[in-house]
Amino acid sequence: MNRWIRSVGGLVGACWLATATSCLYDANDRCSANQVFDPSSDSCVCAPGAPPLGAGCFPCQPGDTRSACQSGPAGFGTPCTSDADCQGFQASHCETLQAHVCVVAGCQTSPDDCTGGQSCCDLGSLGVALTLCLPPGQCPAQ
Repeated sequence: MNRWIRSVGGLVGACWLATATSCLYDANDRCSANQVFDPSSDSCVCAPGAPPLGAGCFPCQPGDTRSACQSGPAGFGTPCTSDADCQGFQASHCETLQAHVCVVAGCQTSPDDCTGGQSCCDLGSLGVALTLCLPPGQCPAQ
């Protein structure tokens, strides 16, 4: 009888420990390695400088040939109110819907030809015949 009680007691203790530790949640550490939480999409995305590769996000290394590891276009992210503010830059289009910064327009989605950790965003589904290179998680059409 004592052996049975010890077995049940041990099982109850193990279940309590498993339950207590499985409920731990840290809102500041909810993503996998090399990922950051993007509140606009309510999901984890690859961190800057660690683009997707296979099933994970891996930091760029010297000589890395992934397009996201190449240096970004000149002028990208420069504050603007119109395309005139972006003249002379590779990022010659002023994105005026959300961020109001200079971006590259006219990119290809397949294969994605954006550089500097950006992805080609096709705004066609929003009724706008335009593609833009935007940071991951910033495409309003996705």
